[in-house]
Amino acid sequence: MKKFALILSIFSFVIGNLHAQNLMRGPYLQSMLPTGVKIMWRTDVPAISKIEFGLSKDNLSETISSDSLEIDHVLELKNLIPSTTYFYKVSANNVLAGGDEWHHFTTAPPFGSTTPFRAWILGDFGAENQDQILVKRSFLEYSAANPVDFWMWLGDNTYTSGKDFEYQNSVFSSDYGYDSIFRYLPFYPTPGNHDYGSVIQGANGVHRGPYFNIVNVFQNGEAGGEPSNTEKYYSYDYGNVHFISLNSESYTEVFLTNLGMKNWLIRDLQKNTQPFTVVYWHQCPYSKGSHNSDAAWEIVIRAMRENFVPILEEYNVDLVLTGHSHVFERSYLMHGHYANSASFDSATMVVNGSSGNIDEGTPYLKFLPGEGDGSRNGTVYVVAGNGGKSEPNPALNHPAFFAVDGGEGVCGSLIMDVEDNRIDMRYLRKNGTIGDYFTIIKETSTGINQNEIFQKLNVFPNPSKNEINLELFSENINKIRISLLDINGKQLGIYFDGNILKGNNTIKLDFSNLNLAPGTYFLNITDNENKQESVKIMLLE
Repeated sequence: MKKFALILSIFSFVIGNLHAQNLMRGPYLQSMLPTGVKIMWRTDVPAISKIEFGLSKDNLSETISSDSLEIDHVLELKNLIPSTTYFYKVSANNVLAGGDEWHHFTTAPPFGSTTPFRAWILGDFGAENQDQILVKRSFLEYSAANPVDFWMWLGDNTYTSGKDFEYQNSVFSSDYGYDSIFRYLPFYPTPGNHDYGSVIQGANGVHRGPYFNIVNVFQNGEAGGEPSNTEKYYSYDYGNVHFISLNSESYTEVFLTNLGMKNWLIRDLQKNTQPFTVVYWHQCPYSKGSHNSDAAWEIVIRAMRENFVPILEEYNVDLVLTGHSHVFERSYLMHGHYANSASFDSATMVVNGSSGNIDEGTPYLKFLPGEGDGSRNGTVYVVAGNGGKSEPNPALNHPAFFAVDGGEGVCGSLIMDVEDNRIDMRYLRKNGTIGDYFTIIKETSTGINQNEIFQKLNVFPNPSKNEINLELFSENINKIRISLLDINGKQLGIYFDGNILKGNNTIKLDFSNLNLAPGTYFLNITDNENKQESVKIMLLE
């Protein structure tokens, strides 16, 4: 019997490799690290797995392979160089895909790095309709001039029941789906209620189904954060941002908060040291779109708002991204709203009631973790559930939202840019226009200065277009010199050289005559004993 099994195994291996396998899905990229990535694909018959890769499409000098016969293939590339572009091809006894300019990936930057990066964010998209195609097309046109590093799924990634053939047709195909994008852009998913239409939730907490067969996400803290030991929810660092993907469809953990997800979330947030934190899941805590977050039957929405939003705000999460409601909605920088919309009190819950638009001089300013007095603690909530779905006549009147967009055929996606201490978010409509734009900036605390010269050293407004007020407190009459430096330390000019009084002093500085490019600069202050202090400022367009 054992000999027969061995012969059958050898026969299957030989037959599988004599047959020219056809590529049915992928290749696509998962679990991108600074030093590694997983590449997945599907063949029509069981076959061995092989990847050739290298720094040039014409020199794929490295090889990794497995002799195990598989239909759904996954190989992990390791020991790669951070922030580096690699080219690859996948094969068995014949080349299936790659070896060209389109099959490539760029490894993540080192954890904590301030290297700029850009992400594409898409929710409720797998609809197999013209709107899905137009949203994809608008992204491709935008990213041609603004390259993107990865994309995030906000759930309801296919319709209507999360079956394997639905993913094949609406997600992995070349017509409605994203076949050409999968080749070079890793994705970090979260599931929605439609994805869970074909998920089996076992009594031991293990969830199985097409969605979990497709994804291969971080479970063991290998990308930063607390190990979740499950693909239901997970976290990862990318550059200087900590991302957390929660699961609003794991109902036992949404409602029975003494179970895994809530406790894991708290441990993860306590462990987090990154300047920015972004959290995403599917069912939006606030909306007046295709879902009304006040409706009695929206029990999952309410549970996420009541059971998880307070935790996120306790740890000063910066941004929450969700889908589910087939509209675009974006809140103020806010804090403390955990009940229905009638309870929303702008006087006590809005931290910053401006547009958040840096071009108007009103970005959302927050302190870096561990700094400030808590007065700027707040979160921006974004609903982007219109990647392929829309709602004919949405109310769009939730009082927590500053910007909204919706209606029949109104669809779009999000673009996130991160650079140093700044996140820029853009809502990209399917016609290629920008429907909303806001910025979150993290800065060091003003208030008491711990350096040698002054007890107090403030700058305001910061950021500013041209004029900045420098407020300082000196214990003695003092002579100081104030100069402006660029980010490389080059002196651009001296703006004050004279005496200040004992006590509080306010000095107005005007840089309009320099025609400076927007960005980060430093005010360098030198006293009569040649002691120096510097304070970072940001100038706007």
